[in-house]
Amino acid sequence: MLRKMVSVEGSKRNTEMSKEEEVQEFETGGMSTGKPCPLSNASIFSFLTWQWVQPLITIGNKKTLEAEDLWDLVPDETSVYCERSWLKAVEGEKMKKNVDGSPVSVWKLMYKSMGYKFMLGGLYKPVWLLAVVLQVYILKALVKIAQGTERLQWWWAALLVVGMFLTSTTQSITQHQCFTIGQRTGMKARATVAMAVFNKIQEMSLASLSNTNTGIMLNLVTNDTQKILDAATFFHFVWFALVEVAVVGGLVIYEAGVAAIPGVMVTFLTQPLQVKVAQRVGWLRRSAIDYTDSRVRSVNEVLTGVRVVKYNGWTAAFLKRIGDLRSSEMHWIKRANFLRASTSTLRDGVIPLASFATFGTFVAVHGGAALTPSLAFTVLALFSILVRLFSIAPLGVQYLSEAMVAMQRFQQLLDLPNGHGITNPDEQDKLKGQVLTDKAVSVSNGVFSWTLKDWQTCDDKRSKKAKRRKTKQEKDNGLHILSRVPRGKDSDKVFEEADTLKGVTFEVQRGDLVAIVGAVGSGKSSLLLALLGEMECLAGESQIDRPAAFAPQQPWILNDTIRSNVLFGNKFDEFRYKETVSACALDHDIAQLPAGHDTEIGERGVNLSGGQNARISLARACYSTSPLLLLDDPLAAVDVPTAKHLMDHVLCGILKGRTVILVTHNKTSLSCCDKIYLLEHERLQELSKEALLDGQLDEVILNDTEDNGGDIDHKTRASLGRDDSSEESGGENGPEVDVLNGASAEMVAESSQSHLQNGLECKELTENGVSKNGPSEEPVSDDVEIVASVFQEVGEEGVFDGKQDEASIRKSFRRRSGRVTGVESDIDGDKGGKLTVKEDRAEGEVTWATYIQYAKDGGGRVFIFMVVVIFLFAQAVRVMLDYWLSVWVDRKYQLSTRIYVISYACFAAGAIALSLTRALLFMEAAMLSAKKMHGRMAEKVLRSPQLFFDQNPVGRIVNRFSKDQSLVDELLPSTAQTCMENFTGCLGSIAIIAVLIPWFLLAIPPFIIIFLILQKRYVTVSRELKRLDGLSRSPMYAHLSQTLQGIASVRAFGAQKRMHDRFLAMIDANHRAFILFVHSSRWLGVRLDLATSMAVATASLLVVLLRNSISPGLAGVVLVQSLQLTGFFQYGVRLAAETENYFTSVERIQAYTELPTEADSDTAPGVITEKWPEKGEIEFVHYTMAYREDLPRVLNDLCFKVNSQEKVGILGRTGAGKSSLAAAMFRLVENKACSGRILIDDIDIAHIGLDDLRRRLSIIPQVNTPMKRYP
Repeated sequence: MLRKMVSVEGSKRNTEMSKEEEVQEFETGGMSTGKPCPLSNASIFSFLTWQWVQPLITIGNKKTLEAEDLWDLVPDETSVYCERSWLKAVEGEKMKKNVDGSPVSVWKLMYKSMGYKFMLGGLYKPVWLLAVVLQVYILKALVKIAQGTERLQWWWAALLVVGMFLTSTTQSITQHQCFTIGQRTGMKARATVAMAVFNKIQEMSLASLSNTNTGIMLNLVTNDTQKILDAATFFHFVWFALVEVAVVGGLVIYEAGVAAIPGVMVTFLTQPLQVKVAQRVGWLRRSAIDYTDSRVRSVNEVLTGVRVVKYNGWTAAFLKRIGDLRSSEMHWIKRANFLRASTSTLRDGVIPLASFATFGTFVAVHGGAALTPSLAFTVLALFSILVRLFSIAPLGVQYLSEAMVAMQRFQQLLDLPNGHGITNPDEQDKLKGQVLTDKAVSVSNGVFSWTLKDWQTCDDKRSKKAKRRKTKQEKDNGLHILSRVPRGKDSDKVFEEADTLKGVTFEVQRGDLVAIVGAVGSGKSSLLLALLGEMECLAGESQIDRPAAFAPQQPWILNDTIRSNVLFGNKFDEFRYKETVSACALDHDIAQLPAGHDTEIGERGVNLSGGQNARISLARACYSTSPLLLLDDPLAAVDVPTAKHLMDHVLCGILKGRTVILVTHNKTSLSCCDKIYLLEHERLQELSKEALLDGQLDEVILNDTEDNGGDIDHKTRASLGRDDSSEESGGENGPEVDVLNGASAEMVAESSQSHLQNGLECKELTENGVSKNGPSEEPVSDDVEIVASVFQEVGEEGVFDGKQDEASIRKSFRRRSGRVTGVESDIDGDKGGKLTVKEDRAEGEVTWATYIQYAKDGGGRVFIFMVVVIFLFAQAVRVMLDYWLSVWVDRKYQLSTRIYVISYACFAAGAIALSLTRALLFMEAAMLSAKKMHGRMAEKVLRSPQLFFDQNPVGRIVNRFSKDQSLVDELLPSTAQTCMENFTGCLGSIAIIAVLIPWFLLAIPPFIIIFLILQKRYVTVSRELKRLDGLSRSPMYAHLSQTLQGIASVRAFGAQKRMHDRFLAMIDANHRAFILFVHSSRWLGVRLDLATSMAVATASLLVVLLRNSISPGLAGVVLVQSLQLTGFFQYGVRLAAETENYFTSVERIQAYTELPTEADSDTAPGVITEKWPEKGEIEFVHYTMAYREDLPRVLNDLCFKVNSQEKVGILGRTGAGKSSLAAAMFRLVENKACSGRILIDDIDIAHIGLDDLRRRLSIIPQVNTPMKRYP
């Protein structure tokens, strides 16, 4: 059953939004530009001719268009308006839903929310058909004038010429208006689907999300919404096709009598054949979608965990996997495109086949003399109408077929169960400030489940046949509809089988600090998420104060500034902010950053250490005004002095008096807690303070400390670690453990023996700072074990000799934290504090180099030249077909009727054969080019230096692999093919008219001048609008992905509405560029149509004036070709501009094929042996490293040696550069600022291929990204 979406009361931004967020939102185009769209106040003339777009065209030709130059959307096209209409329809249908609770159809909801205005667009189609038919009969009258069968009356001739112009103009305006209404409605549907998917994500619990393919959610917003938009664009052309065929067929029979029946039958049979072909294309595309989803999901997975991929040398393996998926995807796409290309042959073959069948039957019945020029060219013009129909209707059928699949996926998503413990912002606002009980948290006999074993498919009431069909559809589309199992006698069995927390009963008084302790995997993180409603409450009652601040164990970091991450939408209070930052020990770290508090944090906090990310997450919770804070082991990722600081200044400082539930393994932090609970065997029990004093918790805490697996139990990991999630998985203890050659990680607290280059012994430290000497008794395995723990080596002064007490160690640690020999602050960002680079945007025309490279990839210049020649030859044969008809009806040569018929049949067969050949050859070239570009892009991106991934959000990169690649795979080939067909058609029509009526050449120069002026003015604007459209998509996708990653935090803070409003603003920002691109296309189309209408009128006038010097048959050819020229020219120019716009996607992909890459992956022969490294000796020789040449050094003249079989503990404060050592050993950072050598077994690793090096080393990184499949 369809749930109510998160509502929104208006388009205004959240009044608590920080200034920094407002600035960033404006930078992403989310805020209104303050420029109302002139469409709202346009006159009838301006509305019909798109004259109101002229100011934008003028601005775009004076300067490069920017986002702030664009007009706002009209009110009924904003995402807020779309959402209100959708929710109103949802509420209306819920009031009338069936008693059996069957799901509400999304088709019905779409129609109720936006169908009325959309259906009015269909009224343009009858007007268009009337104008087309009138034009045909005006042509017939003009041919009769040329025949001399009627006495010439000049007023009548003038009226006919004017009529040709007016009917052409009417066709243009009605056609463009119908298209525009479809595109505007499709845009609103796209906004509605994106909004509904975003709201659904915010309503589904983590348990539900973990059992849902979230890649399909992202695909719904990226690709499926485009299918829905395309279907809305062509919808009216599909349903009206039957009316057109019936009317035109009836007129042909009226003109030619029963002899026209064979020709009409050809058109009628061709139409369903094209529909079948389009449906088959849709089926093939659906088959490709699964591979497309898998490919994009694999790319997203690799990009999210790119450090893990590089550390392990998996680049080649993942490239092969992506390549295999791409090959399977291309198999289906190629078949679909080849079949789609064949529809152009069916379209082009309708006129030759239908006219041959009609004329052949006619002369067989009536004799050759009965076929007059007026009859022949009237029938030919009527069949030409069907060509226009058949060029559009099959596309519409195909898009409708694909939209049905998209809507089915959308329906299945909305039918998925919501989280029963999830509260929406409206409910939270009502609860906020209300004291429901005297407890901040109250749980009574709670039973919470992660798994969805208590859910089953909700088709119990369907027939078996319907159930089988539904199951197949769900399997095909990758979504599973789930519903609750009724409670009954089997409910206990459900509880036993499900992964649960059982019998949870505890209360937290307001203002208390309560600790939760327990072994690794006992469910402590799950308990916090259960309190937030992310787990299913199967029994009992649970109630907490809302909203609650949440600091998860895996910090959720926004791709924003530090200040914005801490504020998270709250008002900026300078005193509170500084107090919070100081309490969370961020002062020192922020002071070292290039832009301080305004330094931008990379996606997922990639340019900060794990401890810094954890403290920013903690600061966000502390700064919030939430009455309840849930802190999931915030002390684990920091060093001992910092942990002591956080205890003193946060837990016992600024949070004093606020309710805090703390998951911890820090024994000293328990002393200040009001209550302590032990979670063991999925049950919670309260412990007394005496238990802490008696040491009863030592075993639990010690076991947790020794296990670096982290506290997130396997159930929570299954929920959080989705296959396409970009949330970071870190150990509960927070430390980063780097392992060479697969050794097990050992903490500094464990017994180990480490020798540095100077021979001093690194002693183990106990809790009291006293060293415990003695070598490790652990036997050394055959594989060399070299462990670099989280605590980085601090250089010469950083070696502890065991004689220092705790105070002196802390003093020394603080003194060295900002100034360490060989190690400096580990900061990756530019001097302006902005890490994420602005997405590259080409300006001006698409360069010839782009086209040339595309042609080279498609088979080379010779092959492309051959394709062009075939296009020209095919059009020449097509023109000769009409010319031969004129020869036939004029009886120019003394040939038998049989010879004329046979010759006409040969020309028709040749035209069809060449049409098929050119279509298949062009599609082969396009598919080959798309395949090569994707392969090069994947190779270049995955082998790019790590800095590239730190500076570019995952959503931006994925956009190239998904949206841009989809355009290159599907829309560009068919658009470019049709464009070439139209331009060769233009050349053919102009050539034959110029040959038959040379005076027409006088009209060509002004015609070409008008065309060039319009085309230049339009392309200059549309190209930039298309680029802005592409640029504004990336933030939208990134925001969706980012929200999906941190949905638990978003809901805990009650930030759904703010994230939701920002997403809607991003949709509007994208749609501003998109809809103005649509309107600018119509601006061009109407003006080109007016120009071609003048050309048609000119040709008609010349036929009248030269009636005595031109035969009726040739007059018919001129008029028919002039009418075809109208369609060819304006459609061709528009397609040319659209093709160039699609080439911006080629441009964007080619930009990624030219990315700089890392060093060679393979090692030169003889450098290393197969058994390298055998000893495991590591030596840094005067090694210096900076993440970029313009950034400070993070490692400075580092010298030390680790001998074979040694275990070395390396210490250093958060951000000191510990992770940089691992980056250096795995050669993640290499630039001109790096110097010195790193030797492993006396071999410089700079001479070893990257894949060979990384595969022979092993590492457990501080932040590990779980993957669905590993190589």
